[in-house]
Formats: sequence, C-alpha cells, structure tokens
Amino acid sequence: MKSFWHSNFGRTLGRTGRVTGIAFTLLAGVGMFITAPAQAASQHSEIVVAGQSTHATPSIAQLGTNPSTSTLYVAYTGDNSAHNIYVTSSSETSLSFSHPVEIADTAQAGTGPAICAFNGQLWIVWAGSDASGYLYVGNYVPGNPNLSYQTAILSNTTRHTPTCSALGISLYVGWVGVGNNNLNLIFSQNPQDIHSWNQGNQYTYTDTASSGFGIDAESNGTLTLDIAWAGTDSPHHINWGRFPFGQVVCANGSSQSQCQMVGKGRDMSQYTNTDVTSSDFYSTYDAQWINWKGSASGPDHIFNVSIRDRDEYESPVTKLGDYTITGVGSILDVSGSQLITWGDSNGNLNVGLG
Repeated sequence: MKSFWHSNFGRTLGRTGRVTGIAFTLLAGVGMFITAPAQAASQHSEIVVAGQSTHATPSIAQLGTNPSTSTLYVAYTGDNSAHNIYVTSSSETSLSFSHPVEIADTAQAGTGPAICAFNGQLWIVWAGSDASGYLYVGNYVPGNPNLSYQTAILSNTTRHTPTCSALGISLYVGWVGVGNNNLNLIFSQNPQDIHSWNQGNQYTYTDTASSGFGIDAESNGTLTLDIAWAGTDSPHHINWGRFPFGQVVCANGSSQSQCQMVGKGRDMSQYTNTDVTSSDFYSTYDAQWINWKGSASGPDHIFNVSIRDRDEYESPVTKLGDYTITGVGSILDVSGSQLITWGDSNGNLNVGLG
C-alpha cells in the first residue's frame, strides 16, 4: 500500500526517535506523530484534532478527487448534553482541521453519524435522539449548521451508528434494526426527494449484528458493496460479505426481506464489542479492508485486517499502537492509503493514516 506519509509529509520531518520498538517523528507546532511499529505492524500516522472530543464512533469523507484541492470532512457526535452532530474539515494535504460546525440536529447518545460524498455533495446519516431512534438523512452544505433535504428514512429505527456509501448512481444507507438486530440496506438515486427513500429500495438480511456495520463500494467497476460487521454470537466475531446489486436473493422477494449475504465469511479468532468499518482499495490491489476496536484484555486498541478476494485472509491482523474508547470510524481511501478516525482513551478526536 502506497504511503500517504511519503507523498504528502516527507519534506517536513522533524526529529526521529525510537521507543519500545516504535519509531516516531515529531512535527514542531503540529502535534502530529508518525508511528512505524517494528516487525509486522503497518506504517501509521495520526493527528489529534485539537479541542474536539467524542465518545461515539466518528466518520470521515472526502469531497473532490484532486489531492491539491479536495477537502476532508469528519462528522462526530459531540460530548455536550444534547449530543449535537459536529463537522470539521481540512485540506487533504495539510490535515489541519477547522473549528467545528455545530449541526442543529442531535444524535442518539452513544452513536455517531455517518458522512459520505455523493454526486459532489455531502450527506449525513444518523440515529435521532428521539425516544424511538429514527434513522435520518440530510444534505450538509459546508459551514451551514442546518441540513437540507432532511428526512426520516421511512419508519426505520436503530440503536447503533449507521453507515453510508455511494455506489453507481445511488446513495446507500445501512443500519442495524431495533429488536431483531438484522442488517438493513436502502438506496436512493435522488436523496433530495424524500419520497425516493421507499420500501421497494430496502433490503433486510437474515444476518444480525451486535453493533454498527460498515459498507463501501467496490472500485473495480462492479455494482457491489463490501459489508463488514460484528456478529450477535458470543463473543461477536468479525464477519464479511457482499451486496451485488441486482443479484440479491431474498426468501421474501416481494418485501426484499430475509435476504442472503453473498460471499459470507467469518474470522473465529477476532471479535469486537463496537462498530466495524469497511473499505475497498483498488488503487493498490482489489481487497477489502476492515477496521474495528479490539476487545482484548486491558486497554482497547485499534485493529485492522486485510481480506483479499473477499473470501479469506491473506495477511495477518495488525494492531496499531493507539488506544480507542469508540469504534474505529469509516475508512477513506486517500492517495492509496487508508484514513481512519476515532476517539482516543481521553475522548479526543483523532485522524490517522494506516
């Protein structure tokens, strides 16, 4: 995987040291450090976003494709009593995040929003702070605290962090249902039209999740979503599968319920107690990457794993040397590297490159 560090920050190195087998680089005045664990762990850099904190899984999106002009956006649930949604932004090259915009809408405690780019616009999906936890979607115009085209997605509810992804000409939203814990997907080709979020575009799977799950469009030209989740078995093992548009088999075809996951797999050695995220990296090789918060004894860490061919592991699990109290936010493919976001053990918002 190409190093984002070498392509963007290589000329600004400060001084280098080594602590407990981990090389790190300090950049004066920036508060950023690069970790390169000796042996099996992947190269990794991170920045603590000053003055911004969260105790729920955050999310990250990129608007624009040109590295010199594109902007990164991080959405998260604030630690204020109302649990407002916040959005902070940075250019891709600087990783210097702005003072956050406080969105008027509020999220359910313990859940984060999902943010994604679709047709040159930003969309935010979240579980509302109302008693039912209705699933909402809205268009975020940078700098504006009021979301446009905001609507509840039918009468769907969730108690977990939702997910979203652009696939072809549609915006997809995923969530875990209340009571049954089933995985659900719905899509809209025109999310500005509240009537486009209709039952005919919704799929409910027989698979169940214990926390929020991740989706991301495969970038190999197929209309397929990669999916990753933590199961409802004990102790919530990591699962993966695919959503191939137009090829989903559902036992109840008329309502598109009791649908079967394609290319399903499970790692019986890895598990988590919080949200899971997924991404596809075709720029380097056609692989699904899954990130999750570890559940080993002691402080929780960020873990990641690569799945190639979407049927089996081809590389070992890598534990990044960072503590997290939230799920690991959505993975973004930036210049061939994965960009993730999380809340650390002090609740500080972090953005890192793995």
